[in-house]
Amino acid sequence: MEKNTTENEKKNHEDKNGSEDQKREIDKDSPVAENMKNESGAKTADETSGAETDKKTKPATEAGKIPDSDRIISAQKDLLEEKIQPLENGINAVMILQKRINEGMHQELEDYKDKFMNGIHTPLLKNFLRLYDTIQSNLDHIQDADAKERVKFICDELLAILESCDVELMPVGENESFDNTRHKALKRIETEDESLHKKIESVVRRGFYRGEQVLRPQEVTVYFYKPDERPTL
Repeated sequence: MEKNTTENEKKNHEDKNGSEDQKREIDKDSPVAENMKNESGAKTADETSGAETDKKTKPATEAGKIPDSDRIISAQKDLLEEKIQPLENGINAVMILQKRINEGMHQELEDYKDKFMNGIHTPLLKNFLRLYDTIQSNLDHIQDADAKERVKFICDELLAILESCDVELMPVGENESFDNTRHKALKRIETEDESLHKKIESVVRRGFYRGEQVLRPQEVTVYFYKPDERPTL
């Protein structure tokens, strides 16, 4: 009897388990479960599709922003350069003008200084030239050799002083032609020798240069050709 009771309990337990498994199968196949499954699958698919869409569209969007940014920067740069260029041109023009003004002022000051110094020096130098003329004209009349040597030494010292002021004697050339920019003709010497026409006959008073300019012209006598007008026999 105990054995029959045990078998009945076992059978009842199996029947209970079978009922529960069947119930789960029924629940699994029920419309509610199917709807939940479909909704879950759709949600998963939407999320996957959305992620893929974002993944595809995001780089394109970001890639589109780069050219736009470059174009904006380039346009701003061009606009800035367009506005700066006239300013740079104006600054350069002002600098060039200032340079010319400075150069002009410097040249004017130099010219003024030269004129001023010439106005002071020239009369003084010409006084030295007259002193040289006096010494030189009396040198040949001194008989005493020692006295003559001392006077000559003084004359040489005077020439050295003049040279320190950029003043030099004009050279005397042999058979030198007359040049009215350097010579002053005091007398004409007629000659029948045509080859001597306008040649320097003698130097009466020495001339001087100051730098490249003539401080005093050389005073000379000049040959002038005059053909023989006597009638031939």
